[in-house]
Amino acid sequence: MRLASYQVTIAAPVEVVWAHLTTAEGLVRWVGPEATLRLVHHGLPPETVPDHQQGWRYFLGVLRDSVSAT
Repeated sequence: MRLASYQVTIAAPVEVVWAHLTTAEGLVRWVGPEATLRLVHHGLPPETVPDHQQGWRYFLGVLRDSVSAT
């Protein structure tokens, strides 16, 4: 099996990024200095890797842009 991987730098501490990804409160508030988020999605069937890479690239970009706008 192959994996899809995409990395984006986000201007926030790692724990804030994690809270933003995993809590309702984190989805509406964001503060702090720079953090790097690297998402690795293991166990993908090879034929789905391109779609997952495209999807994660898009959604992590949305996350980065929404966090940077606050």
